[in-house]
Amino acid sequence: MALSLHRSGARSARRPRLFDRLVDNGPAQIALVGFALVCYLGLRIVVEGSADRAFANTEQLLALERALGIDWERSIQQWVLDDPGWVSFWNGVYTYLYWPSLGLALVLLWFVERSRYVVLRNALFLSAAIGIVIFALFPVAPPRFLPGYVDTLARDGMRAFTSDSPWANVYAAVPSFHVAWPALAGHVVSPVFRNPVLAALCYVPAMLIAGAVIVTGNHFLLDVVAGLVVVAVAHRAMGRALQPMVAPAVAPWPRA
Repeated sequence: MALSLHRSGARSARRPRLFDRLVDNGPAQIALVGFALVCYLGLRIVVEGSADRAFANTEQLLALERALGIDWERSIQQWVLDDPGWVSFWNGVYTYLYWPSLGLALVLLWFVERSRYVVLRNALFLSAAIGIVIFALFPVAPPRFLPGYVDTLARDGMRAFTSDSPWANVYAAVPSFHVAWPALAGHVVSPVFRNPVLAALCYVPAMLIAGAVIVTGNHFLLDVVAGLVVVAVAHRAMGRALQPMVAPAVAPWPRA
């Protein structure tokens, strides 16, 4: 089945052979990404801030949103709560789309265009490291912990599959990687498709999850913005650092 994929062709002559051997070793890449994920989830727990600091920071964030006129989260959630079918839909998006969309992007790029795979993988690693520092310095509680917001996942019995587990830092709302990482994946993956419709579809997971994090009471709008800023910085930094080896995969963020 033809997918209208654009492959990068020959490898860069400047890329060292060791680099090729490491990237081309599928089991090694699975082990590396898995190890990085375990480290990220573990460090999130280690740096979890106190409830007092988290709620104080949340009040500051809400005050900024009010000053900017973008404190829309409660209104959006209340509008959706009137329709149980929509609530179930957004709960499902939040629970089941995030990790599969990232995994699919990495696997697709590994098979189709390794240079883009390296850029996406390393940008995920770097943004995760930046996120850990922010989680430690600026813990923030999610909207669902505040009066007037509903934890739709807990209400529908789905919370056990997401954040309330021994591997959760409940005060790691800023930055939101739930939206930012799928957006990064879409940005890096989309150019491999010649068909503009398929390229545009690469951004659909991020857009759906953006709605889901608001409806489910898990993030504020500024959480999402902060996540996008972090991944933009990470993508640009990794693109520059790896330019000699993965030049075809480096594109400005956001892409014009």
